[in-house]
Amino acid sequence: MSRKLFLTSLIMYGASQAAIADEDAFKQLDLDQSGTISAEEAVAMEGLQETMAEYDLNGDRELDRNEFALFIETTESKSAS
Repeated sequence: MSRKLFLTSLIMYGASQAAIADEDAFKQLDLDQSGTISAEEAVAMEGLQETMAEYDLNGDRELDRNEFALFIETTESKSAS
């Protein structure tokens, strides 16, 4: 296996593992299994309830999977810097 292919595979594996972790976190927070995270459910994750309005792109006062993924991505990038 070439070095470039190996590194690409490693990056893709890391990204897929992060996506799985995000999905697991979403499922744990979505207690009523509605497919969204409400403000009440968001209290279980530090910083989520306080910033929900920022990530609630459709204004329904809940976070869907994509909005939650944006929260996670932004939080992780802030932590890395």
